[in-house]
Amino acid sequence: MKKRFYELDALRGIAALMVVLYHYTKRYDEIYTHKTMGILHFDIGRYGIQLFFMISGFVIFMTINKTEKIKDFVISRFSRLYPAYWFAVILTYSATLMIPLPGRMVGLSEALINLSMFQTWFRIPNVDGVYWTLAIELSFYIIMCLLYVSGYIKKIVTVSIIWMVIILLTNHIENYYGYKVHAAVKLALILDYGHLFIAGIMFYKLYEDKKLKYLFCIAFSYMVEYKVNSGFLIISGVYFLLFCFLVLNLLSWLKFKPLVFLGAISYSLYLIHQNVGYIIIRVLYDRGINNPYLIILIPIVMTIIVAFFMNILVEKPSMRLIRVYYSDRGGKKN
Repeated sequence: MKKRFYELDALRGIAALMVVLYHYTKRYDEIYTHKTMGILHFDIGRYGIQLFFMISGFVIFMTINKTEKIKDFVISRFSRLYPAYWFAVILTYSATLMIPLPGRMVGLSEALINLSMFQTWFRIPNVDGVYWTLAIELSFYIIMCLLYVSGYIKKIVTVSIIWMVIILLTNHIENYYGYKVHAAVKLALILDYGHLFIAGIMFYKLYEDKKLKYLFCIAFSYMVEYKVNSGFLIISGVYFLLFCFLVLNLLSWLKFKPLVFLGAISYSLYLIHQNVGYIIIRVLYDRGINNPYLIILIPIVMTIIVAFFMNILVEKPSMRLIRVYYSDRGGKKN
């Protein structure tokens, strides 16, 4: 039976809460300006995305490493990502029609293209700003699929080293020679964040088999982070340390039920928290509520409630339905 890493659920919960707090404090203030004094900017929350990428590297490689057929992996990811995403796109688009968010609205045709999750490739605006990370996740899934089909998944250490060397070279060329790599190339090869996915992969490999080469790749990925995003270095150091604890089975103390709960609904929460939360904040201000604590707490509680029901009424049932349908037609047995 596949082990459930509740520690990773807790880390997802932490990452989700970081991103939500960042958007409701610093980011909202940048876009619309908070009307009340006393709102503390949780700027560090923007780095919750990097933690999500490391977790994704760990979990996705663990999943594909145990996959018998590539179609099993594709169906697994599709059922996990798309139904909840479609619901979030429709909900967020509808909410912005009813209560407009200046500068953050898209047309109907753009919203329909968003349903593909490939809007970034076509340079179409996102229905919600947070969707930019989904394009990166999809690129990672595609890379993993290609490695699996070609057989190079078995040479993941070599592939990872080459990948990180490419990241370093392109970063050097951009910073010192002023040549900008095409956005589509950067997205396809994940040249800004690929090393974080690799770190997650290598932590999984280290968990499975304590070999020095995996530790070397982890150290290399941290060095790449130093070159690519030095401002994130201290926080990334904490993330890498937490994953070290995970590998050594020393992270059980993190299995705090509220964090595990947030981790369980983190995908739904991530999808719907930003623009919907901004609408809630604007409505609160319009109704004369200026208490800085309530301005942040109320949208957090409300979006968590929405995400909870979205998780149990949309995300889980649709995922189960798709996988059962696939299983009944000769796919992977659940």
